[in-house]
Amino acid sequence: MAAASLKKLGYSPHPVDGMAAAQSWLARRRPDLALIDLLLPDGNGIDLCRWIRGQEGLGSLPILATSGLGEEETIQDALDAGASDFIRKPYLPDDLERKIRRLLA
Repeated sequence: MAAASLKKLGYSPHPVDGMAAAQSWLARRRPDLALIDLLLPDGNGIDLCRWIRGQEGLGSLPILATSGLGEEETIQDALDAGASDFIRKPYLPDDLERKIRRLLA
């Protein structure tokens, strides 16, 4: 759903299927923003945030974390791990666009 919403908003998303795929993709490219689900099939989005922050050239990458688990502790854990902002699922395309625009400004 996120990729389709992002395309409709005029962005060029590059969805990947988990933490290992994200790490591999990010090792070769420098996107403008990362939208990371905290529940990944092969890892944890919080760990991915930490990994990104530790990579040369990615330390300042805006990270928008997302999850249906919207407890305050989960949100704070994501922010502490390096996420720039958090959006709770399900989200409206307008809310996603607003968060992305703010992070890219």
